[in-house]
Amino acid sequence: VTGVQTCALPIWVENLRFTAGARYTWEHIDFEQLGASTYTADAPDQSETYSDPSWELGLEYQATDSLLTYIKTRGSFRSGGFNGAAPPIDADATGGGNIFDSETTQDVEAGLKSRGTVAGRAAMLNVAIYNQWIDDVQRVEFPDPDGAGPVASISVTANVPEEEIKGIEVEASIMALSWLELGVAGAYTDAEFTDNEVNLFGNVYSYGPVGDTPEQSGVAWARIEFPTRDGVGRISLRGEIYAQSEQFFSNTYDSLGPGTRLDGYELVSARLDWK
Repeated sequence: VTGVQTCALPIWVENLRFTAGARYTWEHIDFEQLGASTYTADAPDQSETYSDPSWELGLEYQATDSLLTYIKTRGSFRSGGFNGAAPPIDADATGGGNIFDSETTQDVEAGLKSRGTVAGRAAMLNVAIYNQWIDDVQRVEFPDPDGAGPVASISVTANVPEEEIKGIEVEASIMALSWLELGVAGAYTDAEFTDNEVNLFGNVYSYGPVGDTPEQSGVAWARIEFPTRDGVGRISLRGEIYAQSEQFFSNTYDSLGPGTRLDGYELVSARLDWK
């Protein structure tokens, strides 16, 4: 992998800061089938070059000594490649070949970060809201190119046309007492395939919902610091409860992957630290 990168240099104008950065990357892949390969012996060698930019633009405003607001946009990519077990044809999986394309993404994020006091007690608040767009999403599927049944299925990386993710994340804490800290954090994530159909070796696959992505998740916690004598160290106890809504461990629950839904759940945990 080779690339050219420019540094992100902050430029201050009173309480306003602008940041810009860019990188361009080329990746060249040579793919050779071994002579003893069961299905693709003596197939011709293949090669592909993938190149894309990555970039970031950001604007930050220090509204007060304890409050920072920001907005930024970013773009990046995940390189494509070859599916080792698919037919060695110079086409992607939708065209019956063994190539998968690069995945590209861009997003916009706005938020604030606050460090100050509430009723004379140290407190912190972070809020972020974002929208992300992904094209040619790389997902693994198990098609049957020869129609010989499940035993002949192969594993290939395919490109789902479009996905969109938007959400909000919040984190807050406060030193309620000199020996007691309280905190919460939560996230709402709305993820969906906005263009979800892929044709693999003549079969149409429909994707959705997005796997491994609970819509709601959060944690509440408390930390107690115990008084100790000099030389003993610091002893603290942290307890927390985590909860999340349902999620799916397949990206094809609505079509090929029924039964891949996990119910929402809660976890209660505690940790004693001696430093």
